[in-house]
Amino acid sequence: MISVRRIPISGGAKNVLLFGGTFDPPHRGHIEPAFAACNAIGADCLVYIPAARSPHKQTGPTIPDADRITLLKAAIRDSLNQGVLPDGVPHPPEVGIATIEIEAAQAGSPSYTIETLRTLRKEVPPEITFRLLIGADQAVAFHRWREPDEIAGLAEPVVMLRPPYATPESFRRALETEAPPEQCAVWLSRVVQTPILDINATQLREALAEENYEAAAVRDALTPRVIEEIRKRRLYRKQ
Repeated sequence: MISVRRIPISGGAKNVLLFGGTFDPPHRGHIEPAFAACNAIGADCLVYIPAARSPHKQTGPTIPDADRITLLKAAIRDSLNQGVLPDGVPHPPEVGIATIEIEAAQAGSPSYTIETLRTLRKEVPPEITFRLLIGADQAVAFHRWREPDEIAGLAEPVVMLRPPYATPESFRRALETEAPPEQCAVWLSRVVQTPILDINATQLREALAEENYEAAAVRDALTPRVIEEIRKRRLYRKQ
């Protein structure tokens, strides 16, 4: 069962991997690497945190929050039902979807990672350890995030390589160009081995807009249940 609530962390969890994003739509690049990262660090709980549209911005997710959650549940359920991922990584012991950022936005508060982590730390037992899963591209720009040192203190990042930094060498070169020098070795030590899936979300949404559900961009990226939910709800299609 996939728990969907404001903070879906059970009392038995000890090591929790947090993974935020718009998940618009949720594709294999959101599922398989996250499951693998959870296994790599020995986390007993994986929590997806769908981001909400910021009240201060006009851009954001292209479909309603409720539909994104439904699609994310479908993607996770398909992967859990497979038992073992394509690369042989077992699924996490516990998976949840947190609505904390969506609810904060509905109340008029922007969804900053630091604020989410502070709230989690206040409301979750102190013995639970948090880690934060981010892509290599996000890690390169991490020093520009709001209060990055505080974020790392509350939930040490876990890095998954992905385009445009799909190799340790390309990630290292990017760090040397963008990140503070003293941080390069630290970030490289945070990389875990995960499947690298080159999925273009823009191309994916374009195919869905044309209702081309048989396109390779769709079939290669989305699980069957997600495609069916999108088809049934007529999401992403041109108006």
